[in-house]
Amino acid sequence: MDLKSKLIKEFSSVVTNKELMASEAITKRLPSFISEWLIGKFYAGRPTKEAKKKLHSFIYKHLPPKSKKEVVKAELREIGTYKLIDEFSVITSLEQDRYVLKIPALDITNAEINEHLVGQHKLLLSGGLWGAGVLTYDKNTRKITMTDFQPLQISNVDLDLFIQKRASFTIDEWIQILFHTQGLNPDFYQDENTKMHILARLIPIVEQNVNIIEFSSKGTGKSYVFKNLSHYVHLISGGAVTKAQLFYDLRTPPTPGLILLNDAIVFDEIQTISFDRPDEIVGILKDYMESGSFSRGKQKALATSSIVMLGNIKLDKNLQPIDRIYFYNLPKPMQESALIDRIHGLIPGWEIPKIGQSDLVFSRGYGLAVDYFSEILHLLKDRLEYQEYIKSKVKITGTKDYRDEKSVYILASGLCKLLFPDLNVTNDELERYCLNYAIRYRQIVKDQLTNMDREFRSVNIGFEFKD
Repeated sequence: MDLKSKLIKEFSSVVTNKELMASEAITKRLPSFISEWLIGKFYAGRPTKEAKKKLHSFIYKHLPPKSKKEVVKAELREIGTYKLIDEFSVITSLEQDRYVLKIPALDITNAEINEHLVGQHKLLLSGGLWGAGVLTYDKNTRKITMTDFQPLQISNVDLDLFIQKRASFTIDEWIQILFHTQGLNPDFYQDENTKMHILARLIPIVEQNVNIIEFSSKGTGKSYVFKNLSHYVHLISGGAVTKAQLFYDLRTPPTPGLILLNDAIVFDEIQTISFDRPDEIVGILKDYMESGSFSRGKQKALATSSIVMLGNIKLDKNLQPIDRIYFYNLPKPMQESALIDRIHGLIPGWEIPKIGQSDLVFSRGYGLAVDYFSEILHLLKDRLEYQEYIKSKVKITGTKDYRDEKSVYILASGLCKLLFPDLNVTNDELERYCLNYAIRYRQIVKDQLTNMDREFRSVNIGFEFKD
């Protein structure tokens, strides 16, 4: 039985044809989980002319481009109601004592929203949530109000069944499935190191409180996975970051920040990000990266969100970093060795080839639906038995630093969740696919610290199996 047939047999309703995603240009401006939801809704496996017509009509109606915003507003004014799919967001206006709804597709920043919807969908307060919102217009008050909202994501995911199904596939087949699920062609990435670096990008989504950084040249797709794979990831692309945005807004009522509302916070193009009162933010961030907790004013909080930093780095003709100290590519306030030591691992993105022709890089096969896989990663994040399993099997050698041990265990646990969620793994597989890469990613951080700060001594991290 070929891989496609086996995948459909085991996962049936949550399998999607990724080629349809790659070929349907009209959906490419949308996150993958929205595109797959639309294609699954209209195509039912076959992109007939009639199905394409219905899909395009639906997108034109409910996902209008900015150029059609006045048409939508005119219909909302005339009919009084409109169902719109958009990445809605909400801010709290203390001056007006109300929630303020932002509707990006219509360039509206001051609409109303029924308060119970904010209570039901807290991610609306975290910078944006894709969903279908019912908008109403009152001619007397001249106000637009969202009266209903439905996030576009799957429900009723059975994690135990997913774990059980893993046993039906070899490790090579499973890696292919993970690549197709991300929308990538596994055959384009021939080298096993490259494949593992790409899979390692998922660790912060599937593991609690992981701090990871990736440096690479432009165009390797390092932010692609975070933009397209999970509803529970928030991407910060450049600009200024405040304490209120990241941790807690202390104004009345206190509002949780991004770290408390997401599975991972991603600082994209990290070198372009600035911080309001950087010393204070970096201080709180160091505390959080170490303990998973922080204090701001009277507010004390625990969170499980991972911290991801993505940065560009200049390479020489051999595609190796020109700079001896990679971390000098971080903003100045983040170049402190105490903060860098809290980074569990560095993915050498310079070993990942640039994304070239789309027909070579992007998947033309079958994989799991993105919204389904997103929920699986979210549920696996809370499973702690994987770290305990690795600790029971492995002793870290070559270092007496607790942070080194912690880093290897947490990174290896994330890779184990992705590749061996059923924990049916041999020692050889655990070493080859999990421990070797976890150690390498942490070793890069430790080597950099040795070059930066004389207080850090050179170590050679290793491991041995206890049995």
